[in-house]
Amino acid sequence: MTRKIERVTFFTLGTLALAICLSGSCGGDKDHKATEQKSQARSVIILAVDGLRADSLGCYGGTTETPALDALAGESVRFDQAWAQAPGMQASLASLLTGLYPTTHGLVEAGDHLVPEANTLAESLSTAGLKTAAFIQGAKGGGSFGLDQGFGQYTVGPKPGRAGLSWLDEHPGEDVFLLIAGWSAGRLETTDADSGVTAPEGFAQRLQQALTSETPDSLNDEDLNYARAAYAAHVTRIDAAIGQFIDQLRSSGRLDTSALVLVGTSGFALSEHGDLINDSLYPAVTQVPLMIRMPGAPAKTIDTVVEVLDLMPTLIEVAGAIFPDGLQGSSLMPIIGGTSNPPYIAFSESDRDGGMTSVVMNGMQLVTTVEQTSLFDLSADPMALADLAQEFPERATVLSEHLGAWSKMVAAASLDPDRKIEDLDDDTLDQLRSLGYIQ
Repeated sequence: MTRKIERVTFFTLGTLALAICLSGSCGGDKDHKATEQKSQARSVIILAVDGLRADSLGCYGGTTETPALDALAGESVRFDQAWAQAPGMQASLASLLTGLYPTTHGLVEAGDHLVPEANTLAESLSTAGLKTAAFIQGAKGGGSFGLDQGFGQYTVGPKPGRAGLSWLDEHPGEDVFLLIAGWSAGRLETTDADSGVTAPEGFAQRLQQALTSETPDSLNDEDLNYARAAYAAHVTRIDAAIGQFIDQLRSSGRLDTSALVLVGTSGFALSEHGDLINDSLYPAVTQVPLMIRMPGAPAKTIDTVVEVLDLMPTLIEVAGAIFPDGLQGSSLMPIIGGTSNPPYIAFSESDRDGGMTSVVMNGMQLVTTVEQTSLFDLSADPMALADLAQEFPERATVLSEHLGAWSKMVAAASLDPDRKIEDLDDDTLDQLRSLGYIQ
């Protein structure tokens, strides 16, 4: 026997995408209640950096020189366990802007576009009276991918920071929502004077072969050492550019009235799992830096698991806008204010290898493909190198159950007709009830 989802009364968009109780990373407060953590911000500025690993920054324990981002962390709420919902910039940005998982908002695979029925942060903040603009670098082959929905101006091109500052100059004294995205840290130039090293002979060809064959086996140790040095040098350059951007905000007075967010849309794999760039879901790719600087709010560090899609409801609350129905993320303000409740959980998905999914909870990460399920203890093994699925099958089973329930829920809530599941059988409904996803 199956039941049409429309006939199940507890599935309503107003209760967070068909009653998904993902209380973990989603802040533990699904009603988006106001907390004692208030903000004096009237504007919202997001700096979303593609390919930025959390462990590459000094403030996260990395060895790369990142003085500007380290200084920003010292003025911000810094989240040490923030997870992106997708490895690609466009899909991750879509989750950031909609508060939805990729299967639900429809931007999952190459060639996908954001489903127009999704409500975006730009739409919500525009309705609240903010001027909106986005300047995006590195969006190849798909124009806006539908991410321009709700923006008064959406420009794809080089030097997004400079363009954003010029736009701010054109709107003095106005409340704004500005998104700067791209500033890609994920580049491996074949000659990098700033890193003090030059690519080994034949590196470009071997890199292309590795990317084309979806395996980095063609890269030798010398290649990988160069790649790591080149990546670190580029992160340092990105740090300097962001530092200049923040200095301009400070000198103009914008920092006094704006919530400033720094987030990685994805990390960058350097062959930790036989992967390169950002097509997997292991920590090198999905664990990202996240800092929120709010005027008048104290700086702090939070090690609770959170998700990038939680930014959308968080910033709606900061700006005093109206929450749209169907959000799968929750405001981080309860976590910041110390009023949220566990468990905390994060999900990610990719189209790699026929479909890859990940769940992070209680210090463990479970990664699944069509061929394998792997379990990692992130507290002892932060790069998720040692598979413990055979050693701790009961933990793998628990996380698999959560991942399976989540997969069904996001498909049931999908705004994309091609990904939407119309029917849930009795066994599935019983499983969802037992895990607390429905009542």
